[in-house]
Amino acid sequence: MGAGPGSYWDLNDGRQIGFRAQALQLTATMDRLMNHIAHTTVTSPFVSLSRSYAIAHGYAMAGPSGIAVQDQPGYVYEIEIADPMPLG
Repeated sequence: MGAGPGSYWDLNDGRQIGFRAQALQLTATMDRLMNHIAHTTVTSPFVSLSRSYAIAHGYAMAGPSGIAVQDQPGYVYEIEIADPMPLG
């Protein structure tokens, strides 16, 4: 997962609060899922992850505040997910 400067995960440390959707109160619908993917919507009941380090690095290097620099770095998080995923 890449966290660019000024992004939600830059401002809210997932290591402390957990990597969970920003809008858990919303019902997970197919329309919301498609909107989340197509428009990179962050206010949704979903979280986007990538298996690609290069993609995560790209997200980490650019964020809402601009390009990552020394005093405003981006971060790449490696998250271990059980395989197979636990039920529920």
